[in-house]
Amino acid sequence: MRKDSLYRLRTSAGRTTNSHEAVVAEALENDGWTVYRNGWPDFLAVKDGQVRLIEVKPRASSRLSVRQSRVAPHLKPLAVVEVVTTVDGVVVPCNGNQAGGRPKEQSNS
Repeated sequence: MRKDSLYRLRTSAGRTTNSHEAVVAEALENDGWTVYRNGWPDFLAVKDGQVRLIEVKPRASSRLSVRQSRVAPHLKPLAVVEVVTTVDGVVVPCNGNQAGGRPKEQSNS
């Protein structure tokens, strides 16, 4: 395994990747796949055969991160993708509810 690839996976968003995950990710990338480590919704909800992917944001004006905006289009054909927040304990939609709006700028920190 290339050391730089392992380092990139191990340090992605502060999450440690075990060596087995790193080997699988590198094998997929070597086979031409794009591997997303970050940007997944907070919840996967299933009911009566329906699937909803829910991203929870702190404010109704919040937007998806750049990473989330890269992943969301791949998830839309598979499930309803929603972006929500809470107001006084009630779940409410953000930015028109559907994922895929303009992403917020990602900081370099």
